[in-house]
Amino acid sequence: MATRLSALSMTVLAGMCRAQGLLSPTPGTDPPMTVKAIEVVAVAEAEEHLLRTLLPIQVGNIVSRTELGATAKVVRELDAYLTFQFLATTLDDGRSEVRIRVAGVGGRPAEVYRQQPILIARVEPQYPESLRERGQ
Repeated sequence: MATRLSALSMTVLAGMCRAQGLLSPTPGTDPPMTVKAIEVVAVAEAEEHLLRTLLPIQVGNIVSRTELGATAKVVRELDAYLTFQFLATTLDDGRSEVRIRVAGVGGRPAEVYRQQPILIARVEPQYPESLRERGQ
């Protein structure tokens, strides 16, 4: 059974969390949210592992919208072709959760240019006889 905290208790708790660096320093404007999930879609496995290790927030962290914005900036700096989205929901007991989704967008030029060229057809040029006799 969820217990509702009084406004004073919430203020004291928020102050304690802020003192420990768990919340952003601006009270009232940026409610804390627990990171429920981080989904990475359309990204190669090796790149996903690197992305997850470089993210400044992880599942279970208590974050603010400011920290989500900073995380979005990190994602864009890693790869401009990635999108960062989040969905914040407020639960019945007043707590907030956030789900994060990082996704690749369309074809990625860096991967396209890594592919070796493939010869599809060879066409031999047809030279006029007069130029061939002159060696041109």
